[in-house]
Amino acid sequence: MAQDNCAMKVNTDSMILGSWANVQTASSILDVGTGSGILALMMAQKSQNSPTKAFIDAIEIDDNAAKQASLNFANTKWSSRLRLIHCDVTQFNTSQPYDVIIANPPYFDANTKNTNAYRLQTSARTVARQTTNLSPSDFFRFCTKNLANEGVIYCVYPYSSLTEVMNCAATHNLHLSRVLHVKHNSQSQPYLCAMRFSRHKIREVLPEHLVIRTQDNAYTTEFKNLCKPFYLKF
Repeated sequence: MAQDNCAMKVNTDSMILGSWANVQTASSILDVGTGSGILALMMAQKSQNSPTKAFIDAIEIDDNAAKQASLNFANTKWSSRLRLIHCDVTQFNTSQPYDVIIANPPYFDANTKNTNAYRLQTSARTVARQTTNLSPSDFFRFCTKNLANEGVIYCVYPYSSLTEVMNCAATHNLHLSRVLHVKHNSQSQPYLCAMRFSRHKIREVLPEHLVIRTQDNAYTTEFKNLCKPFYLKF
């Protein structure tokens, strides 16, 4: 899969989210901020043997990333079920809500540091990384408008933002229904949460747990088992 023209490359967060999401009963899926198209492609692969064989739309605002995702879609055997939509989420309109909305949204705060790294950061990378371009409130407002009544949302945010993100979603009548706490290794604190939201309240959501690497820095069995369909080396 080509990604040389994308501001943000394929990363572990997207691989975990796409592997963890359940889309077997979905007929329509929307990937918000698709970048190279990785999550949309993962959804196409995951649904290829399902009865519904979901159609996947993917939104991307950046010109270069949109072109690259479109090329990646065209070069896959699932091309007939994939559509790239080059636009800002605020300009997106649809008459048909989606069964699943999935996103690895930007979750870094806006730059407040005067460092070379920030000064040299391209505008495309800024859009891809920073919440000023798609805040959690913007994202959940968009989802409320475009999600089917029985639909679900899959997304990732930092573990430290879990309560804030849950509260933000609740203001848009969206409620946590599943959560995965992700650690780099067994000795570290969780750094990431993969989350599923829906319009229905659930009394208690018990967290699932994933450790990526062993103390020897090898991938854990649980990580391999989760992501195996998408990693050739597993």
